[in-house]
Amino acid sequence: MSRGKYLSLEEARKKDKQGKDKLEQFANEHPSEGSKKKFEALFGAMAQTESGKKVKPKKKPTGGATSK
Repeated sequence: MSRGKYLSLEEARKKDKQGKDKLEQFANEHPSEGSKKKFEALFGAMAQTESGKKVKPKKKPTGGATSK
């Protein structure tokens, strides 16, 4: 299989003849551009619950449907 200048993720996941993958090479070719500080702030806001709001458990319906 002919490949271009950089590894694709699919190619990096495949094992070579020695049984090693090429994920390290892929990571070096495609560096992350994210901000750890911004990610942690966003993740913290998403995970935070409202302090005064109580979550009510779903109740099973009582009684049964009857036909007359």
